Amino acid sequence: MKTSFPVDGIALDRDSPANLHRQLYVQLRGLIERRVLPSGHALPSTRVMARDLNIGRNTVIAACDQLALEGYLAIRPRRPSVVMDLPTRSVAAEQVSAEDANPISRRGQTMLAQPYHHGRPGMLAFHPGMPDPDNFPFNTWSKLLSRRAKFAHIDLFGTYHVKGYPPLCEAIARYLTASRGVKCTAEQIVVTNGAQSAFDLLARLLIDEGDTVWMEEPGYYGAGSAFVSAGAKLAPLRVSNAGWDLEPPPVIPRMIFVTPSCHHPLGITMPMEQRLNLLHMAETWRSWIIEDDYDGEYRFQGQPIPALQGIGASNRVVYVGTFAKILFPAMRLGFMVAPKAIDHTIVSALSVSGQFAPLLTQAALADFMNEGISPAISGACGGSTRRDGSSSWKARKGISGNGWISTRPSPASRSSAFFAADAATGRLPRRHSSRGSTSRRCRSSTVTARSRTASSWALRRPTHRQLKRRCRSFAPCCKAIFRERETPVKKLGLFVFLS
Repeated sequence: MKTSFPVDGIALDRDSPANLHRQLYVQLRGLIERRVLPSGHALPSTRVMARDLNIGRNTVIAACDQLALEGYLAIRPRRPSVVMDLPTRSVAAEQVSAEDANPISRRGQTMLAQPYHHGRPGMLAFHPGMPDPDNFPFNTWSKLLSRRAKFAHIDLFGTYHVKGYPPLCEAIARYLTASRGVKCTAEQIVVTNGAQSAFDLLARLLIDEGDTVWMEEPGYYGAGSAFVSAGAKLAPLRVSNAGWDLEPPPVIPRMIFVTPSCHHPLGITMPMEQRLNLLHMAETWRSWIIEDDYDGEYRFQGQPIPALQGIGASNRVVYVGTFAKILFPAMRLGFMVAPKAIDHTIVSALSVSGQFAPLLTQAALADFMNEGISPAISGACGGSTRRDGSSSWKARKGISGNGWISTRPSPASRSSAFFAADAATGRLPRRHSSRGSTSRRCRSSTVTARSRTASSWALRRPTHRQLKRRCRSFAPCCKAIFRERETPVKKLGLFVFLS
């Protein structure tokens, strides 16, 4: 048994960012694979190798242990390590050129042929659907996310709630019912990794190879890519300034994809007559309608258009929405309203695809909506415009759920006592203290909060004399406040009702 060792073949670089034991492992593995160290060759002891290479013995032991773990060496107690008998590589396999190899399947080649566009940071021109990040309250979002990570329960750190975090599903259902006219319950809400993830999931769940999808032309290429990759054939649904041309295609479609509230990219709205005709066609053909409501919250004038899903009693419409337009795209959170016919299959499909969203982000977003911070959802921020020209962050009517402030009448007097609701449970705290909870400054009719979290603090309505003593400039504000019986005062979703 040979015990020689080619020390000259090992070159360790102490200035390299790689560890010495990693360098030794890589070079020893190369010597074994090139048959410089043949099968059955015995290596010197770790002390001898460490002395010859001028390195520590623990470094040699770490490299040899890794090689033994991968099957290159056989380590025996009190005996030298031996190179294992490895199969010889085929020369023909090594000479195969890249042109002869075809590693991508036909479906993979179809996916590679689809268009895509992700843009570049700071280059917002000609990139539709990108909200202005300057108006997003990132400080508030980071506090909510940090609070959830710090005080989260065990249900946020596993693969639980595959369909979505229950408080977030409830908040989405309330919002869709009140703002978009969608008929749904919290059990029908499915949270996904964005709208594109929902399209891919629905394509694999509802489309067979060779099925026809009636796709808007022009239309959103992302949805078309998901359908084509699933094996569908696209039939054009012509859209012009006059509306949607609902002339039936030659083949009855299995799926119909529309953006009725705001067509992409023309921006027109589907009239009610065409909506009813489309629903009638889907019921007659037993086809599925995918309604992509990607930015139905934004309107230059008037109120948002109700969703197609809420019209009539049709059970053939799958409503798909996203938070990428009203919050920011990198959040990668979307949702869909699954009809009851396919609701029971969603959990299995999500488990196979692995496209369920992180629970920690979902929990923070639930707090973001329930505490009245989300501007496009609760109407807590002023109006501005997105950088692509469309309106954004407008003050709109919405629902705020369990806000930071809840009211409860005081039995001792006619005034009301104000308590902060716990953001996680929605319950009022038993003990409350106003220490450090309100600022000493008041501008116009705004009361700001200094509390770093939405945890227990209380604010009893002070008297006019107490307010005047706290701030010299508060007297005009007090007159304005007490002029009305009930006046809402808000700052970033912080609502206080004076009665």
